[in-house]
Amino acid sequence: MKTMKTAFALCTILLGFLSPTIEGIAETTQLSGTTNGIGVENGQASEDITQGSNVIDSKSTRSVGYIDENPKEESSNVSNETNLALTNPVHENQNKTTKALNEKSWLATELDENQAFIDATVVAVNKTESEIQKSDLELIKNLVVTGASSIPEKISDYITLESLYVSDGTVSSIPDGLYSLNKTLTNLGLRNNHFIVLPEKLFDDSFWIGKSNGLTLLLDNNQIVSDVPNNTGSAGMLDFNSRNNMLEYFNKTDYHNNPQGQLMYQGGTPTINVPVGYDFKANTPDTTNLSLYVTNAGYQPLFPGHEFVYYDDGSSSVIQNGVATHSGSGKIWVKSKFSTLTNPFARTQIKVNVETPAVIGDVTAKYVDTDGKKISDDVVKSGNVGDAYTTEQKTIAGYTFKEVQGSATGTFTDQAQTVTYVYTKDLIAGGDVTAKYVDTDGKKISDDVVKSGNVGDAYTTEQKTIAGYTFKEVQGSATGTFTDKVQTVTYVYTKDLIAGGDVTAKYVDTDGKKISDDVVKSGNVGDAYTTEQKTIAGYTFKEVQGSATGTFTDKVQTVTYVYTKDLIAGGDVTAKYVDTDGKKISDDVVKSGNVGDAYTTEQKTIAGYTFKEVQGSATGTFTDKVQTVTYVYTKNNVTPSPKPDDYSDIPESIKNNSNGNKNESTSENKNILPQTGDNEGLSMIGMISGLFLIFGTIVVILFKRKRQD
Repeated sequence: MKTMKTAFALCTILLGFLSPTIEGIAETTQLSGTTNGIGVENGQASEDITQGSNVIDSKSTRSVGYIDENPKEESSNVSNETNLALTNPVHENQNKTTKALNEKSWLATELDENQAFIDATVVAVNKTESEIQKSDLELIKNLVVTGASSIPEKISDYITLESLYVSDGTVSSIPDGLYSLNKTLTNLGLRNNHFIVLPEKLFDDSFWIGKSNGLTLLLDNNQIVSDVPNNTGSAGMLDFNSRNNMLEYFNKTDYHNNPQGQLMYQGGTPTINVPVGYDFKANTPDTTNLSLYVTNAGYQPLFPGHEFVYYDDGSSSVIQNGVATHSGSGKIWVKSKFSTLTNPFARTQIKVNVETPAVIGDVTAKYVDTDGKKISDDVVKSGNVGDAYTTEQKTIAGYTFKEVQGSATGTFTDQAQTVTYVYTKDLIAGGDVTAKYVDTDGKKISDDVVKSGNVGDAYTTEQKTIAGYTFKEVQGSATGTFTDKVQTVTYVYTKDLIAGGDVTAKYVDTDGKKISDDVVKSGNVGDAYTTEQKTIAGYTFKEVQGSATGTFTDKVQTVTYVYTKDLIAGGDVTAKYVDTDGKKISDDVVKSGNVGDAYTTEQKTIAGYTFKEVQGSATGTFTDKVQTVTYVYTKNNVTPSPKPDDYSDIPESIKNNSNGNKNESTSENKNILPQTGDNEGLSMIGMISGLFLIFGTIVVILFKRKRQD
């Protein structure tokens, strides 16, 4: 019994030490696909690989398994067997902890800080980044990487790696380190990346000597144009998924390899005009609007690494060996520089109009590098048949003259002649070429694209499709060569116009009274508008109600500028009252007020006068000048009533005067009548005369009585 207990204890300790190893073996067994859902039995391929990756059985048929192309499932987790615990919260926390580290880990240094591979390794090993060592990498059988821009050279550290899936990134090349895994690696997934060409070594079954005796590749949704071997599923040929590339050979009956993308010009087949003698081999095609058309996805922009050349298949009568020899209409191919001549997917035809040169017998001097690429403008010499010509060697920055092909000097004939000056390229780093994307106001509407290269290298910039804008023009050279100066190419777009509601600026006083004309702004939805504060005589700006600046919308908008009235003392307004001779007949009335205020003068009622007219504005507004309003009156005519000749109380002697001239005096008095216009003076004279008359009468009476006494 004691012996059994001891044995049981030893077994428990042994299992404790071996449990990590057993767990690793179990996980490796799951991922290797030998005994679970990833493995293949009876010639049937598994359908449960993450992101559409196929694991192919090792039998001679090696048929490609069905891959669910549903976008949601393509981006989902790995299948149950290869999930690698991606959704494990512990792994997620470890990943966050890894990213928070301030010091660079050994893993980051080893993988050249390739974060996508670092994250995938952390998940695969189930350790934090700082804990991972080289020995951990050597145990990884399966690695799933998403969003990488490259594959690190030290992928060679994963010495037991069997399956590597790198998807949904911008990877475009294979590092040498990957080839060191040729004895273990059986599955390589490179879907949804930026591959244009692939090395032949990937397709050499004799090189990949893992347990499947070859490498199963997943290459769909790249833009591969290189010469990939003809794969129809025959025994001994490499299996791979090649959908949506530009491959010459693919399995037309296999859903995963069909269809391919097609190189074509978006917007229709273009036409170019060239003169007789034009050498297509020495020129590069215009790639504006050149795109990859993918079924169910439409036109796709080409990756920057593409290069294109003209290819003459001999079918056009006006073009021979790539040279336009006769005037007329023809066609020529534009093809990928990296594809075969027979690849139908990596080429497209364009129309050519060959025009007769204006002068017969031209001699064209061309300047090219050792690849036949044009490095300077052609120089065309013209003359009559039999005349001598001379061509010149140029000094071209960044190039060294090598040789001349053709006759540098000679005589004109009735045929076009070409002299080619060949140069070797000096490798000098050129200034960057920046493609900018702006609207017609110069406002940036998309990210810049910067191209780099050596002086003399060709560059090509691309027109973008930008939502809400229509391409208008390109300013600068869309294609050209790098120089020692920085260059800018500007793509200008017009904004798609949608008429917006008007914006009306109103100008009122504090009572809401309009004091200046409205200003109406019009524009398109999204355009900026600006309203202006006016300077209005007699008013001071107080505030603005509404948005003085903003953007037009589909609604009308109002901006109200409010002003307070300025109090400025105006010149007095004097009302004068005169007769028709201009003589003042009543006191002036002076009115005072501020400039702009209203005034009113009044017509008076003046005794003895009748209003005739007013001269000036009886009502109006005060200004900064004095004003006069004159009220003119006519004098009324007055005829006084005659008084009776009653002299009964006056002594006879007085009546007869001292001379006894009664009648004369009476007659004289009767003839004294008031004259028109003398009313006031006559009234005073009459009063005084009356007083004297009374006083005289009293004196006479007293004197008469005294004499009687």
